[in-house]
Amino acid sequence: MRLPRDGRMRILFLLTNYFPYIGGSEEVFKHLAEGLAKRGHSVQVVTSLLPGTPSNEELNQVSIHRCRIPRFAYQFLYTFFVLFPAIRMARDCDIIHTSSNYSALAARVVSYLLRKPLVLTCHEVLGKRWRQVETPLRARVYQWVEHLVVNAPYDRYVTGSQAASKDLIQAGVSPDRVSVIYWGFDGLFPNDQYESEGKLRRLCGIDDHAFLCVYYGRPGVTKGVEYLLKAVPEIQSKIPDSHFALILSREPEERFRSICGQIKEDALVSKVHLIEPFSDRAILAQHLVDANCIMIPSITEGFGLTTIEACNLGIPVVASCVGSIPEVIFGRYVLVEPCSPSALVDGAVRIFQRRWEQAPPKLFTWNATVNSYEQLYEELL
Repeated sequence: MRLPRDGRMRILFLLTNYFPYIGGSEEVFKHLAEGLAKRGHSVQVVTSLLPGTPSNEELNQVSIHRCRIPRFAYQFLYTFFVLFPAIRMARDCDIIHTSSNYSALAARVVSYLLRKPLVLTCHEVLGKRWRQVETPLRARVYQWVEHLVVNAPYDRYVTGSQAASKDLIQAGVSPDRVSVIYWGFDGLFPNDQYESEGKLRRLCGIDDHAFLCVYYGRPGVTKGVEYLLKAVPEIQSKIPDSHFALILSREPEERFRSICGQIKEDALVSKVHLIEPFSDRAILAQHLVDANCIMIPSITEGFGLTTIEACNLGIPVVASCVGSIPEVIFGRYVLVEPCSPSALVDGAVRIFQRRWEQAPPKLFTWNATVNSYEQLYEELL
């Protein structure tokens, strides 16, 4: 392949999910795809169909084709249902970009058949840490599948942090094929734009004097929400007027149901408030500024977009000292041991007592992210 003479590349993203799906990875690829399109590149996305979305649309100069995939055995059927649309759309593209997850296998097949350069963005590699988040049998299966995915012959691997890069290299990937490109973050959560209006507190039915801890995001197996719930009773005993808001996506559905069951089983309903997620990031930010503390109990973390968002809003953060979090955290924070309810209790109390660590702001821009990917594509072509 050669770089087009006019420098305008034709890029195909093959992704498991895309906007309006709520998730850090989806947020990254939306910004990347739209940023490239604004620079004059032709950008297409092949992804799965979400409820209420059209099969085909153009959104902010990005052409999106969504494939209907049966929900049962989704992870096994994904490749078959996206393969032919992806082949059709990839014929005229210069480069294919995918992400770890179910989309990687389909992208590898398309790249091989059409001899197109292939980039894999690998958000995180769990390796042996699968044993911390899954049953022994499932952990073995997921670790084996992950090994197959990350060791397939991609032209270039990209991670969002030095920590994720080290994990990828330890998994057997050659260091000269790995690039670190930090995700961007700017313009969404400026800390001088939002002032508390009590919106989240009204949704929780609490007053301005309550100590409000917030978790927001997906209830994935690596997010550690169950450890936060185990910490709730002790935090309440040490901070009597404390409440907890979970702004929680319903995907993965099995995990969402499990967390709801844990809340009921542990009799936490009066203190733990489940809040529907906000698809508009500005509305989310306006609710988050009601928090006294953002809790990030992750077991692993490839980049830590939630951490950066909370820090940029100026909200004190309690976060697990894992993965990329120490690389990206700033402002007022307490880093704690992962998988430890007692450590989360100590972190919340330290925030309540204003005994936090403090670090100057760190800058991550989408412009720099798009620049780096654009340069990467050009090198491959």
